[in-house]
Amino acid sequence: MKKNLLNEIAEKYNIELLVYYGSYGTEFYNNESDIDIAFLSAEQLSIQEKLELLEDLIHYHKKSEIELVDLRTADPVLKHEIAVNGRVLYEKEENLFERYRLFYIKSIRENMSVLEDRIGNTADSPDEALTVDNITICKKLDILINYY
Repeated sequence: MKKNLLNEIAEKYNIELLVYYGSYGTEFYNNESDIDIAFLSAEQLSIQEKLELLEDLIHYHKKSEIELVDLRTADPVLKHEIAVNGRVLYEKEENLFERYRLFYIKSIRENMSVLEDRIGNTADSPDEALTVDNITICKKLDILINYY
């Protein structure tokens, strides 16, 4: 029954992908935690459609504390977090999330030198880079380089 409801929601909004990220489904989740969900739709959703999707996901999960993120417009650091640590809730095609993950990681690798140049232009050392606006980028680049 829940699977049918999820399929209905996905069809209603032409959703390609729904992905959990954050603490939900991990040992860090508790009753006070929200549920973080990223989505990718075939076409850009209007604000009204996003609100309706959120309402449907609240009904599906029976919990009102849901954070909904559009992968089309999400911050690159958040996209990285989702690509590396996300867990599939729904995918229209089998292995769609895996393809998204590989595409995103490949694009990061291809643009690594550009990102490193930008970081290098704003700080004299990696330690200094951590004190300017690039703190998250520096940390994520370091994690990415060491992880892959």
